[in-house]
Amino acid sequence: MLRWSILLNAYDYTINYRPGKEIANADALRRLPKQSTENNGSHNPVILLLETIDNSPLHSKDIAQITAKDLILTRVLSWAWRGWPKLVSDERTIETLRDAST
Repeated sequence: MLRWSILLNAYDYTINYRPGKEIANADALRRLPKQSTENNGSHNPVILLLETIDNSPLHSKDIAQITAKDLILTRVLSWAWRGWPKLVSDERTIETLRDAST
């Protein structure tokens, strides 16, 4: 709701109440027959499992250590957590990194 409120605050509008009977599409949808939600056994739930690979060549701890050693990645990680800076010496790099992270 907050997202919609912020988005709609950019516009000047007036909300007018209209009963559902005056809104043909909404009234027609309201009158549609209710679909059955019973599970008669024909729809069995599908369970998907992911197997973990124990012998993966790269682990999250390795990535964290390598990232901590890289100056650019450390700055990007800091900006991702704390917010992008308003002024940086190398604007081209910042814009490229910001666009790549979104």
